[in-house]
Amino acid sequence: MRLVEIRDAAGLESLRSAWAALWERCPDAGLFQHPDWLIVWWRYLGGSGLWTLAAHDGGALAGVAPFFIHTGEDGRRQVTLLGNGISDSCDILIDAAAPQAASLLLGHLAAHADAWDCCDFRDLPATSMLRSHMPDGLDRTIEEDTPCLVLDLTRARPDLVGTVPPGVLRKLRQGQRRAKARGGMRIDMADAETLESSLTALFALHASRWAERGETGVLGAPEVESFHREVADRLLHRGWMRLYRLHVGDELAGLLYGFQLRERFYSYIGGFEPCFNACSPGALLIEHAISETVRAGAGEFDFLRGAEAYKYRWGARDRAQYRVRINRRHSARPAGLGTGQVGRTEPSRQFT
Repeated sequence: MRLVEIRDAAGLESLRSAWAALWERCPDAGLFQHPDWLIVWWRYLGGSGLWTLAAHDGGALAGVAPFFIHTGEDGRRQVTLLGNGISDSCDILIDAAAPQAASLLLGHLAAHADAWDCCDFRDLPATSMLRSHMPDGLDRTIEEDTPCLVLDLTRARPDLVGTVPPGVLRKLRQGQRRAKARGGMRIDMADAETLESSLTALFALHASRWAERGETGVLGAPEVESFHREVADRLLHRGWMRLYRLHVGDELAGLLYGFQLRERFYSYIGGFEPCFNACSPGALLIEHAISETVRAGAGEFDFLRGAEAYKYRWGARDRAQYRVRINRRHSARPAGLGTGQVGRTEPSRQFT
């Protein structure tokens, strides 16, 4: 088994096909570990300091540790996972048939501690090898991070009776009646022809909602919009992207942007016109997405990171995530290193 360090975007791109094949062999890996998400993230949001490690076993890719190193405000060089910030779960990928790849990748991290001063790995699933397989001799702490909220759909019916609390269902029926009184409602899904205009509408609605609070929201930066336009297009072609659009009468009342793959729906972000508040457009879109998830035979609806109250009202429960921090002993302040974007802000992306 051999290890390769990847230091630039071209190197990541050359790994895409083998990385996607490795992801297919890792049944527990989620959307945010897929190269179509992470390579695009690096292009638009990564900055500099790429240090991704790839383990090859013969002709096959056996493991990927998508690291980069940036310099924090305190001058320390920090190892972080690609996707940090706008991804709700981060991790390395290891082929179960080649578990030694984890030892190779993490051993390389430890052996080259002169290249970094600390590591901060956030939003790790409980199964992450960054929790369980880190080499000895490192100053490591593990703590619970912000959970994801997940609704179990394994026994759900499309009408959601018995799955969603009765109070939520009553609110939904009320919203439907009000929408009917305003000209009726319908929900459709953006396709290749309407994707660009639908995303533009989503960004505008989301920005308008946050502007009312004097904030920009999580889609405010142009590079974040560019990231989502490319990711949505790529995942649409894979059959994973879902952009549901609610129309009340002849007007677009709201949108819900998410992804469905591997028996799970990821509810990523939404926006709606405030003039339709009385119709509960956000709740109507979520209901539709959950019902479609059930019809597709998927087993869970992931509201993603953040313990907002409305997620619990739908019946969602915490799925623990973890943060692993490592400090290199006797670290010194470095000079002349690149920086990357690793800001961590967590305003709610969804809506009720």
